[in-house]
Amino acid sequence: MQPRFEEALALLSTDRLGGYYVRSGPNTDRDLLGRYLRNVAVSQALYPYLHAVEVVLRNRINEAVARDHPIDRDRPDLYNEFPCWLDATSTILIPNHQQEVEAAKRSVMRDLRRRFGDRDGRARHRFTPGRLVAKLPFSFWVYLFDPEYVGGGRGQPGILWPRYSAEVFTNRTGAGVVDVRKTLRRLLVVRNRVMHYERITPWDDYSNTALRPEQVRDDSLELLEWMSDRAAAVLRDHGPPDYYFEPVFGRYLRRCAGRI
Repeated sequence: MQPRFEEALALLSTDRLGGYYVRSGPNTDRDLLGRYLRNVAVSQALYPYLHAVEVVLRNRINEAVARDHPIDRDRPDLYNEFPCWLDATSTILIPNHQQEVEAAKRSVMRDLRRRFGDRDGRARHRFTPGRLVAKLPFSFWVYLFDPEYVGGGRGQPGILWPRYSAEVFTNRTGAGVVDVRKTLRRLLVVRNRVMHYERITPWDDYSNTALRPEQVRDDSLELLEWMSDRAAAVLRDHGPPDYYFEPVFGRYLRRCAGRI
């Protein structure tokens, strides 16, 4: 049994496991491995919520802004390559976001050339808004809530907010753009940690880098309810079971680690 445990430890770096130390202890190798296993399980359970928020948010924002900036097929001069507001020659985006759009365009074009060949992959009719929207990362949409896009009060509509708030968050009551921004920033941190297999739990960490998984789930569901109560209902009814978030599940995995 001991050689198998040592082999399991060798598959993970010391730095990776070292991130699972907690002040309250114990911190044996088996405890660290158990916490690592629980983190993987919790990350898996949170993924559907984070994925749903990302997809619904980007589609809601794109649809709302696109209605205000309809595609003019007779005016190709209004766009750089992709006929949509994201790639308009007269852009509403700040420079950092323009750079992200350029990077996403290059990535889409590489994908098209690999899929259709060098000549057909460059065909303009393949440069669809949907491909560009899907390629932009979650952080792009989260940072659209930065102050540069928000009105300054006194009836000033802002570039995006609160101009499009009612269209994007159709079921929202009470929370303002600042609240949405804070929640999205938290979810972005968790999403990036999930994607890079980094620690999100346990949460008794002195550096405050971990978040309670049930809080992440509830924040995600609240945002989804503001944008699409149907999407939120699907996740409530068919999402991962709640036991993933219970401390007893972590104890069970630590016990499993002790039996390797």
